[in-house]
Parts: sequence; structure tokens; C-alpha cells
Amino acid sequence: MPFMDDLNRILGPILTQGIPDDKKLGGKFDRIVQFDISGDKDFYMEIKGGRTLSLVEGKHAKPDAIVSSDKDTMSSLASGESAPMVALVQGKVKLKGNMSELLKLKDLIFPSP
Repeated sequence: MPFMDDLNRILGPILTQGIPDDKKLGGKFDRIVQFDISGDKDFYMEIKGGRTLSLVEGKHAKPDAIVSSDKDTMSSLASGESAPMVALVQGKVKLKGNMSELLKLKDLIFPSP
């Protein structure tokens, strides 16, 4: 299953109802996060106003951040089998962009193992 489909399943309520206020993204949090997953389709996550989130297939021309990894690692993270910070330290996930802003998204996207 493509990782974008995993995220659609995990983020289902957020995609339809918006990001909960308790996630503290703030009203001016507008970001584009490109996912570069080897062996998978290209897609990006768009966050507007800290409240709405959408997943869009393709490559964005000017993403604010890029998350790079392989399909197996990302699926393991999505299922909660692996911890995002461990995968990052092990070099299985690479991030380009503002690390503190990307970490805000960690709890939104990935369940704790």
C-alpha cells in the first residue's frame, strides 16, 4: 500500500474535520511538506492556517520542508512499529527544512510506538 494511502487512513478525521486546537500549530502555520519516498508515489502535505490539512499527489514547486526515506521505513512509522526520532537518528529518515517545525507535525502524523 502506498504511504500516501497510509497517511490518508491515519489522518482521516483531521483531513475532514481539521487539525484539533490542542495540536498547537497556531493560526498562521502555513506549510508545504514534500514526501520523497523511494519506491512510492510523490506527494506533499499542505497545512493552511494551522487548521486545514490536505494530501496532494505530485511534487510541489517550493516545499517548506522535505521528508526523505524508503517505503518500508515510512510504513513502519505509520503503523507505530518504529519511532520517528529513532529512524531519524539512524539515518533512515532525512529531513530538509526547519527541524522544530517538522517536529510539531510528528505527533500529528505518527502514533507513539
